[in-house]
Amino acid sequence: MSIAELLVGDAAPTLELAEFLKGEPVDGFAPGTTTVVEFWAPWCGPCVSGIPHLSALQARYPQLVVLGVAVQPWGDVQGFVRGQGDAMAYRVALDSPPAEGRRTGPTHRAWCDASFQTGIPASFIVDGGGRVAWIGHPMELDEPLAAIVEGRWDLAAEAEAYRDRIVRTKVRETARMFDEASRCREAEDRAGVVRAFDETFAVHPELERKYSTFKLRALFSLDQAEAVTYARHLIAAAPGGDETPFSVGSVLCGLVQGDLDAKKPVDPAVAAFAVEAMLQAEHAVLTQCDGAAERVWVLTTLAQALLTAGQADAAQARARAARDLAETAGLEAARLARMDALLERCAAAAPMPEMVCADGVCRIGPA
Repeated sequence: MSIAELLVGDAAPTLELAEFLKGEPVDGFAPGTTTVVEFWAPWCGPCVSGIPHLSALQARYPQLVVLGVAVQPWGDVQGFVRGQGDAMAYRVALDSPPAEGRRTGPTHRAWCDASFQTGIPASFIVDGGGRVAWIGHPMELDEPLAAIVEGRWDLAAEAEAYRDRIVRTKVRETARMFDEASRCREAEDRAGVVRAFDETFAVHPELERKYSTFKLRALFSLDQAEAVTYARHLIAAAPGGDETPFSVGSVLCGLVQGDLDAKKPVDPAVAAFAVEAMLQAEHAVLTQCDGAAERVWVLTTLAQALLTAGQADAAQARARAARDLAETAGLEAARLARMDALLERCAAAAPMPEMVCADGVCRIGPA
């Protein structure tokens, strides 16, 4: 059964929840009460990072109802919520299990799927009249929430602007494209997945720049040579100084590594081309990075790609630079440990140098 589209200004859907893990249960939206509904999961890093923010909003507006709805797959949500204690100072519930043949629970489906929210965390503000007044990321809801609580929110104008944005950014067309690609993927129709992207890009070429790497992944599983041809096209069409070569190369390297891990045949020329593209764009991408964490990600990605392509020495140099930058920037210990593991893999793959002895002197010679 299809679901009704949910946009700003529409009546809030029902809440089909399986269990409340924290706070007084709610089964609807009381007149005059503003409600924030956030979809989250304990395995979602940004969701966990946002818990103090939602708790602070609940404390700032005691009359507000903040409800966190844990989505599938649940994992040990109960244990996670118990572990948070008073730090998670708002209501928390589990979505009901998905219906047969569905991947998401009924509440997630009626709210997130219906409003084209493709990831979590995703937040909704329901005003005192039971209308969805705002949809977006929870870290961006402070200003609209204040306006709604204080009666300054122009719901009609916001609803019109939201609908205009949906049309302008072709959200509906994008959703249909991914729905068709998903249907073909589940049917193991790899050519159909590529066709779903091609048909949409032909009618809406502006979407190709945004979603081209999804087609690239689909092409790779169908024909690696065709995937490289398409990758070359994407890079050639990109403006100078653009990050497209790096993103295209990193996607290809990830696919190559995945096939190598699965012991599938891989054309070595694919990995070589991918790394070449990434190296061409390395300086431009690093220049555009805003912070240390982003530069660390770029260097780590390139190190992994170089390692996949058999360039262990170059990989080790990038991995070392990333590790040093991460330590200087004070990134978390778990991330440092992952980079240490990458450095060990680079060192293990690097050729042992040859010891050359002559005229009573030994030196490190060529490998």
